[in-house]
Amino acid sequence: MEHAYQAAKSLLQFEQDEIRTCGPAWKAKKLGRKVMMRPDWEENKADVMKELVRRKFQQNDLLRQSLLITEDAILIEGNGWHDNFWGDCGCDKCEGIKGQNMLGKILMEIREELKEGNA
Repeated sequence: MEHAYQAAKSLLQFEQDEIRTCGPAWKAKKLGRKVMMRPDWEENKADVMKELVRRKFQQNDLLRQSLLITEDAILIEGNGWHDNFWGDCGCDKCEGIKGQNMLGKILMEIREELKEGNA
């Protein structure tokens, strides 16, 4: 999933191919920081993530069941690396900053789709 997300940042085929075939996820993330960013990335990155997360849970029964078992729990992507867009960083530096928790929101939305049989 990391490879697909990072590759989606670029419109250049050679950059997408390099990311998709680079090996470990950390390397894909590193390469994704160096691509020629598509001009509409900031407006579309959450939609790209949502579609990738949807596919991940559609394709993997174990992951789907793991998400559904959370029932109606509020899901928060907690982290310690200052990511307050996808999650909510709990480090001292970010104290008092409420993260947007976009990944948690996406997971809860996909969970609802799965419950309703729409995913």
